[in-house]
Order: sequence, then C-alpha cells, then structure tokens
Amino acid sequence: MNRNFEELVELPGFSGFKPASETAIFEAESALGLRFAPDYRNALLEYGCIETYGHELTGIIDSKRLNVVNATEDMRSIYQEFKPDCYVIEDTYIDGIIICQNASGSVFQLDSSGAVRKIASSLIEYLSE
Repeated sequence: MNRNFEELVELPGFSGFKPASETAIFEAESALGLRFAPDYRNALLEYGCIETYGHELTGIIDSKRLNVVNATEDMRSIYQEFKPDCYVIEDTYIDGIIICQNASGSVFQLDSSGAVRKIASSLIEYLSE
C-alpha cells in the first residue's frame, strides 16, 4: 500500500464497501472512454466505493447514485463544461456542485453555472481539506 493510500484509509469516518475487480474497473473506464487516476483506481480495487466523514464518493457499486459510470454520464448530459477526460468522484448535493477527477489525479469543482476550477492535485488532498 502506498503512502497516499495509507493516508486515505486513516481519514476520519473512513469506510469501504466491496472491492471492485480489474475487469469491472476496465469496463467502467471503457464505458467512459478514459482512465481513472492511480489513487482512485487503488481505492476501487481495495474498496469499490468509499466514504469518509463529510464525503460519499462514487465507485464501482450497484447504486445509480454512487456508480461512477452513471454519475459521470448524467453530468456529461447536463453540463457541456464537464471535461471529457474527467469522471465524477462526488456529487456534493450542495448548490449543484460536482467534484470530478482526471487521469493525472487533479480534482476539479464544477458548479451549477458551469464554472470549473481545480481544487486539489490528488484524491487524498481533496479529502484531507
């Protein structure tokens, strides 16, 4: 387990669900036409979907709301500004704010006006704020 991943599981209120298989991750990436960042991919392999105090992330899970493919496809259909190389990691349910990540690990915030801004360089940085 790498240092960043160890930090992830030590976050307050951390819990994981059922690990995702490499096949399920590959299918999700293929459906979205992108690659997941290494930190997100590791979280999927280990836990499938995670939550920490204050955050409920998407993942590979049998839930329309928390499934990364469903959530990303929904946001792509709503927001033209949603970057095609990004996937939804969290719908905050606050003022239409969506949190997404790209393959290099950068985390972005998309608001209901369509404004996009980088808010973190990694998943652990985002969750630690």
